[in-house]
Amino acid sequence: MDGFAASAPFWHPAWAQGILFDWDGVLAETRLSFAPIYERFFGGKRVMLLEVLPQLEEGVRKDLEQALFDVEMDGAENAEPVPGAMDVLRWLEGRNMPWCVVSRNCRESVERAASVCGIPLPPFVFTRDVAPVKPEPGAFWNAARALGLPPRECVVVGDFLYDLIGARRAGMRALLVQRYDEGWRQWTDLSLPRMIDLVDVLETPRSLLPWEYAHLDPVWLERAWTIRGILPGASPCVGQVAERAAALGAGTLVVPGNLLLQASQWQSWSGLSCEWLGQPLVRVCRGVFGARYPFLEILEGEEGTVFLPSDPDEVAAVFDTHVSRLEGRGHA
Repeated sequence: MDGFAASAPFWHPAWAQGILFDWDGVLAETRLSFAPIYERFFGGKRVMLLEVLPQLEEGVRKDLEQALFDVEMDGAENAEPVPGAMDVLRWLEGRNMPWCVVSRNCRESVERAASVCGIPLPPFVFTRDVAPVKPEPGAFWNAARALGLPPRECVVVGDFLYDLIGARRAGMRALLVQRYDEGWRQWTDLSLPRMIDLVDVLETPRSLLPWEYAHLDPVWLERAWTIRGILPGASPCVGQVAERAAALGAGTLVVPGNLLLQASQWQSWSGLSCEWLGQPLVRVCRGVFGARYPFLEILEGEEGTVFLPSDPDEVAAVFDTHVSRLEGRGHA
């Protein structure tokens, strides 16, 4: 099976190496409602329930934990497969594509719901019983590690904002199903009205534009992706140059060897934490771009196809020249 790397910078869920599913509303329909909990404990205000638990007094915390457990177990007793869920799982099974569950529910409720609605659970199920919990990226990294896959070759399929945010922070593809929310579209790589629509999408794969390159024309991206840009390692503006090149679709950034991030470079690289000062420049670039541009390759060395300028305002012109040259050769 071809992975993302064979098709980068484009993607499709059928080309993934593994899929991470949310549970409620994606595989099992349990119709959970936390409105009574918000009303009882927070005066109707919606909060991130699991995240506020440590801040509560012990007695209130235990009451809230019990209330959460009761709601989830009640929903599990009446669980039904989401239409299309079993078809998607059969598609994965037929292609030996690994998958797992990443849920904020307690494990007992997931296991009970799976038993009630007849969904076979995979070997790896991640619930709130073991930290970290989504949308923390560590929850998704743990799942990818369990599947033996790098994050960039995984797709997160969910129906809530936590799934999308977590996927973005973990450097994974984010696929929204079963829910349409205009405000959430900015987080997604792909949005489908129903889980059953995913079956048709998997059966008819086509190249899709990744989230991080949504502002680029696909033809431009295909050509810009061939750039193997050598960063101006001594330039105070190396960070801005790298950011411009990544945003314009460079497939590879080459960092000259044995360079450390200098104070002047850190000062001009807006938003970079102090922890990166004095670190190897190649490590800094991988840390900064790893999740934002999962397909971008960061290498250390001297070999490349294009020397990137020291002035970040000149990067676009270099890309224009490269892309125009490929257009003149009829590059497809």
